[in-house]
Amino acid sequence: MSNTNTVEEAMMTTNSDDTRTNNKSIDDSSSEEEELDFSNQTPEEVQEDKRRTQLQDRIPLKHFDFSKQELEEIDQGIQKRFRKENKLQILVEKRKKEAEAASNGEDLVDTDEE
Repeated sequence: MSNTNTVEEAMMTTNSDDTRTNNKSIDDSSSEEEELDFSNQTPEEVQEDKRRTQLQDRIPLKHFDFSKQELEEIDQGIQKRFRKENKLQILVEKRKKEAEAASNGEDLVDTDEE
């Protein structure tokens, strides 16, 4: 069955449909939207995007299923990154306030400390 191909196998196989880039897709409205998206890309980038889309259409989604543990690990990594970015943003804002106060000749008292 062709539905049992893995991601690696699908990416290694050549797509005979690459030569039919001028043919209409089943959903004409989506192809028009794609053309609008491609307007600022080079022809090579357009071909790569189309090839990637065709591969995604051929690969069954079951190969992208994650276990509950994997999803939790991904979620924890995302949350950790957002916390780090949030801390950096707070630090940047604090430094801006300090610089503004210093330029005004004031001493900034830190009231945000817990």
